[in-house]
Amino acid sequence: MRRALTFALLLAASTASAHPHVFADATVEVRFGARGLEGVRFAWAYDDFTSALIQQTYDRAATGRFSPAAVREIEAKEMDALRSFGYFVSVAVNGAPLAVTTIRDFAVETAKGRVIYLFTVPVAPPAAPSGTIAINVDDPTWYTAFALVEPVRVQAPASYEVACRLARDEQTKRPEGITCSYRRRAP
Repeated sequence: MRRALTFALLLAASTASAHPHVFADATVEVRFGARGLEGVRFAWAYDDFTSALIQQTYDRAATGRFSPAAVREIEAKEMDALRSFGYFVSVAVNGAPLAVTTIRDFAVETAKGRVIYLFTVPVAPPAAPSGTIAINVDDPTWYTAFALVEPVRVQAPASYEVACRLARDEQTKRPEGITCSYRRRAP
């Protein structure tokens, strides 16, 4: 309840002042299987203040870890609210945007005092044996500032060759998105 109230107050403040109040580093792992691209795994490591709020709200025993019940509660209260925003992620395969309407494998971890949300966006394997994947994380409400961080991880069988890079704005050098090229190797 306290987290929901804090979120509402900060969201109202962010709408009025149009600047972020939550900061998160976002890492990405592109996952291929035998039939092709299967999903994109995201990890959001929240800033110290937001992490403290999440821990105070959901780590009721103050253990530094989240119980399975707490993880389910976080997913229900925090992540389900992002569904209408496509979970703040965009994925396009061969130029076709993917409608991000569901996530799977949600988990919550802590590392060095920071809370990390992990989840996978499932992708139906594309028919093309080669192509490109464009990935980004962005909050259109300006409430959360995401910073994509390297390395971009790839999990793929030997039958696929995958190369990913983090694009940066030429002037500011800020991360702008991830582009991956993939190719199924000839048998």
